Amino acid sequence: MPLVFSPPPHRSRARDGRPASSSSRLPHSVRPAARIGALAGVAALVLSGCTSEPEEHTLATPTAATPTETEGAGPEYTTDLQLSEEEKKAVEEALKVLNRYAEVSTEVFTAGGAGAEKFDEVAKDSILLSLKEEAKGLRDDKVQMVGEFGFDQVQVFEVDLDKSDSTAIPLVNFHACVPVDRYSYTDQSPMSTETGNPELNTFEVIVADYDGEWFVSEQYLWAEECDI
Repeated sequence: MPLVFSPPPHRSRARDGRPASSSSRLPHSVRPAARIGALAGVAALVLSGCTSEPEEHTLATPTAATPTETEGAGPEYTTDLQLSEEEKKAVEEALKVLNRYAEVSTEVFTAGGAGAEKFDEVAKDSILLSLKEEAKGLRDDKVQMVGEFGFDQVQVFEVDLDKSDSTAIPLVNFHACVPVDRYSYTDQSPMSTETGNPELNTFEVIVADYDGEWFVSEQYLWAEECDI
């Protein structure tokens, strides 16, 4: 089935754009962008932006990553960044959306793609369209996800709240380790690990602030291991 992009991908592409095998479960490539530009329209299906050097904070030199308590389900986050109070609040809001995004993904895909309108609560732009496309593919093929999509570890990789550019959207960039052996599809053999250790992939997920509300806007594979 022509699935392009979702948290628990059924068939997709590796980050460099080369086709991936169905067993590797790699998401469609979306190149990282340090800033997300405003979209001309949903039909464009592309998030515009440009890369920039990481912003240096005026606080002390960053220390080793430390876990930070957050409200809601999901793991605590770690970061090597020295976050200001404003940035911490932004991260907490973005993390709530990230965790809800995982919950909705599990709800919709274990239901065989039913309830895809729930993605409107947590995603925007091209990723939203792709999620709904994959949900439709599951419904058409009468396939369900078995298990749970979720995050084992979460790291705050970048926080950019700069609003000086009128086209810029504030964002939080997460790196999240996903146990890909915790889910499979009814038309595929369950995933297993010979060693008994969990099989983890690292995804980069960008959560952006759209006029005061946070939504997942981009996601792509970072590493075929837990690279946090």
